[in-house]
Parts: sequence; structure tokens; C-alpha cells
Amino acid sequence: MNVGLDLLFICVFGWGVAGSAWATVISQGLAALGAIVYTFVKYPQLRIKKSDWKLTFDFVLRNLKNGLPLGFQFSILEIGIIMQAAVVAYDVDASGMADPIAWTAAVAIMLIPTLIYVYKGVKPTNDLGNRHTWRSKDNQ
Repeated sequence: MNVGLDLLFICVFGWGVAGSAWATVISQGLAALGAIVYTFVKYPQLRIKKSDWKLTFDFVLRNLKNGLPLGFQFSILEIGIIMQAAVVAYDVDASGMADPIAWTAAVAIMLIPTLIYVYKGVKPTNDLGNRHTWRSKDNQ
């Protein structure tokens, strides 16, 4: 479908790169819509019901137990990225390019919290999330 729309938008309408972009967006949108319709027709248990919108304390607690370890892991990554950007931003030469020494220092600084976190043990937090995600009442 994307190829056909590419030919139509570029060759017939003369839209160029914008036509290719529109063809891709339309093709992806129709593919997603088709996948959603197929899923809801083929698997009725995945259809959203009114009871799915009910928020309970147990549901919130289960999701927090699953999400917090992942959030902590990503926070370490984000702290490193912020530190790297800060170091590089203050060491730009006249041409606007970051100095390789600053870049190397920024990467080293970014690794410090990551290594500390790995040293403290990422595995326990991964196991915590997996334990709550994959364990069902039937498998206990």
C-alpha cells in the first residue's frame, strides 16, 4: 500500500518528499486500524468492558510494584544523560562541535551512577518486577 501511495503522491500529484511522508503515515495508520479491528473481532476477551475502567487499590498496588523498579532503572539512565549533556554544553569549540575530551568525560560521568546501581544489584529489582508480572494464581 505504501509503495502504491508513494507512486500516486510523488509521480501523479508531484508532492515529492512530503508525498512520501504522507503515504507512509496513511499506510501505517490503515495498518494499525486493520490490526485493531482484527484483534477485537478475533479475540473477544480483549474488548474493553465497563468493568475494565474500575480502579481498585489492589490494581494500583500491583502496577506500582511492577513499575517502580523499572522507573528507578530509567532514572539512573536519565541522570547520566543529563550529566552528559551538561558537560558537553559547556565545552563547545568555535565551530560548534563538542570537544572529544568533554565527550569522553561526559560518558565517564554518565557511567558512574550506572556502575554504582549495577554494583548495588539490578537483579533484585528485575526479579521483583518479574515475580509480580508473571506469577498467576494458578502457578503459585
